Amino acid sequence: MGICGTALSVLALAHSGAGLETYLNSAGVHARNRLLENISRSDTKPGHVVAATSKNNPAYYYHWVRDAALVFVPVLNLYKAETNPALKRVYRQRIEEFRAASREHQLTDNPSGTITSGGLGEPKFNVDGSAYWDSWGRPQNDGPALRAITLIDFAESLLDSGEEETVRQTLYDAKAPTNTVIKSDLEYVSHEWDRPCIDLWEEAWGDHFYTRLVQRRALLRGASLARRLGDKGAADWYESQARAIEKKMDAHWDASAGYLRATLNPSNPHFKSSELDVAIVLASMHASGSDNYYGVTDDRVQATLGKLVQRFFTLYPINQTKKTDANGNPLGIAIGRYAEDTYDGYGRSEGHPWALATLAVAEFLFRASNAWQKEGFISLTPRTRGFLNDLGVNPGPADKYQTHQAEFTTLIQEVHRVADTYLARVRFHSHANGDMNEQIDRHWGHMRGAENLTWSYASLITALEAKQLAGAFAP
Repeated sequence: MGICGTALSVLALAHSGAGLETYLNSAGVHARNRLLENISRSDTKPGHVVAATSKNNPAYYYHWVRDAALVFVPVLNLYKAETNPALKRVYRQRIEEFRAASREHQLTDNPSGTITSGGLGEPKFNVDGSAYWDSWGRPQNDGPALRAITLIDFAESLLDSGEEETVRQTLYDAKAPTNTVIKSDLEYVSHEWDRPCIDLWEEAWGDHFYTRLVQRRALLRGASLARRLGDKGAADWYESQARAIEKKMDAHWDASAGYLRATLNPSNPHFKSSELDVAIVLASMHASGSDNYYGVTDDRVQATLGKLVQRFFTLYPINQTKKTDANGNPLGIAIGRYAEDTYDGYGRSEGHPWALATLAVAEFLFRASNAWQKEGFISLTPRTRGFLNDLGVNPGPADKYQTHQAEFTTLIQEVHRVADTYLARVRFHSHANGDMNEQIDRHWGHMRGAENLTWSYASLITALEAKQLAGAFAP
C-alpha cells in the first residue's frame, strides 16, 4: 500500500454491504494518507502537524504538542516497519522534521514562559512555528511527556541501528543545560509533574490521571535511555520521580463509584461532577509498558471503561436509534469524552460522541486480547467480569481460563467480535469517502466539528495495528 496513494475504494465500501475487514483494509490506507497529508503541509513549517483542516468554526489549524506526539506514533511505526528504502527515507524525513520543530518550540518564548521558566507546558503553536499568544488553558503538561515517549522510541531505534552519534547530537546529549529535545522534555517533566495543570481536554485544572500516567511512562523510558547513553545520574533521578508519581496514582481509584476518577483536586468540582472520563482509557494505552501499570488488563481501568460504555449508551440517542448497520450487523456504543461534556464541536450546548474515543474502545479490547494471549490466561476478577458484562460479553462461570481451554479461545473470539462493533460504529458514521471529523452527532449520527481531525486518523491506525497484533484479522 503506497504512501501517497488515494484509497478510492473507501468511497465504495464505507456504507456498502462489503464486509468490515474489506472496508478496514481500505480505510486504513485512507487514514494513513490523510494523516500524512496533515504533516508538513505546504502552508506550514516542516514538522508541524495541523490538528485538523478546519481553519474557522472551529479553528483547529494549529500544531498541538499533545496531538502531534500521538500522531507521530503511527508514523514511527511505519518507519520501523518499512522495507522499501525510498519510503523509509520519507518517513525518516518527517520524523526528523518533527524533532526539529519540537526543538524550535522548546526554544520559543510563549505565554507559559521560556525554556527555563515553564515554556515547555505551552499547549499549541502557530503552524509557522511562532507562539500562540491568545488566551488558552495553560500549562498543559501531558504534551512534553508524550513527545518524549515518541522521540525516545525513535532514539532507541536509531541506537539499535548504530546511530548513537545522531542520538547524542539531536535527541539526548546528557548535558546540563541540555541542547536536545528529549533531555529538555524529561527535565521539565521530572521537575514539574507534581504541579496542577490543565487536562488533556484543555478544560479542567487539577491533578490528572492521564497527565501523571504519561509522565511516569516518559520518565521510566527516559531513565532507560539515559542509562543506555551513560547518563546514570539523570537516569536515577528520572526513575525516582516516576516512583514518586506512583505514590499519587492509587488515590484516583474511587471504590464506592467503582471507577478511576480523571481529576483530583479540581478547581471547579461541579464542572465535571462524576470525573468519569475516557481519558482513563486513553492514558492506559498511551502510557502502556511491559509492566502493565494501569494497563489494559488492570481491572480498575477495565471497570472504568465498563462504566463509560453503560453511561454513554443511555446518554446518546444515536445508541438507541442506530444499533445495527444497513445489513443488520451490530454497532458498538458511540463513546464521548465524559458525561457532563458541553462542547458540541463548534461552541457550547451539548457534548457528542468522538470518533477517537469510540475507536479507543476497539483498540483497548484488541490490546487486552493480545495481553491475555501473551500471558496465556485470563483472570476473571469481579471487576473484569463486570467490565466484560458491561460490554455484552458473557465470560462464563470460571475465575480463570488458560490457553489450552476451549473457553479461552471462545472468550478471545467474543472480545474480538465486540471490538469490531466499535470499528463498525465509526465506519457507519464516517463520511462516504472515509474522512472523519472530530465528533458524531448524538441525535442524528452525522459527522460534526473539526474536519479531518488528524488524531481521529491516528486512532483508527493504532486500533487496526492492535487488531492485527491480537490476531483478529481473518486469515
